[in-house]
Amino acid sequence: MLEQVKADAKKKLDEVQEEAELLLEELKQMKANAKPHEITELKSAMRKLQIDDEELVEESDEVFVVGDYVKLKKLNYYGEIISMNKDKVCVLANGMKMNTTTKDITHEKRKIVKKKTKGYTKSSIASFSMECNVIGMRVAEAIPIIDKYLDNALLAKVYQVRIIHGMGTGKLRKGVHDYLKHNPQVESYTMGGQGEGGLGATVVKLKQKGK
Repeated sequence: MLEQVKADAKKKLDEVQEEAELLLEELKQMKANAKPHEITELKSAMRKLQIDDEELVEESDEVFVVGDYVKLKKLNYYGEIISMNKDKVCVLANGMKMNTTTKDITHEKRKIVKKKTKGYTKSSIASFSMECNVIGMRVAEAIPIIDKYLDNALLAKVYQVRIIHGMGTGKLRKGVHDYLKHNPQVESYTMGGQGEGGLGATVVKLKQKGK
């Protein structure tokens, strides 16, 4: 495809150059006998041919297709070609559709933005709290907090934590256990032992990836 475009451009360029030579020869022959406006018209035609010549050379360098990532030279915008009709193109740049021509754009490498992965450094892992205290909260208030806490524990690569819910009426403890029972991240959970809060706490063991 590129070779065909270059061949067509060369053919047009040869035609332009041939026409320019004819105009130049005509201008020489007219010399002093030519009227001022005739000379002006010929010079104007020569300038137009020169511009066409430059455009043909420029257009033959790059071939564009829908999906190409390009730069709009005049506006210094970057975007993707979403439609084309010969030398007319529509570029989606900065959320706007812009109509232009192939001579006003140039290919650009698409910038790949690397997403930052969430995680914890060694220092933040060391400071990660090994327990989540939800004493005095309603079940509806406590569950979202526990859910977020367990997510952060996995990111910090901490696989055993403790939920402090207190004893009270047992309603909060039951709600927490129901949540843990249906959480796919939880491997197991047990009531706190001696020194772990007893019935007022639940020790949770989380699943490790790959296990």
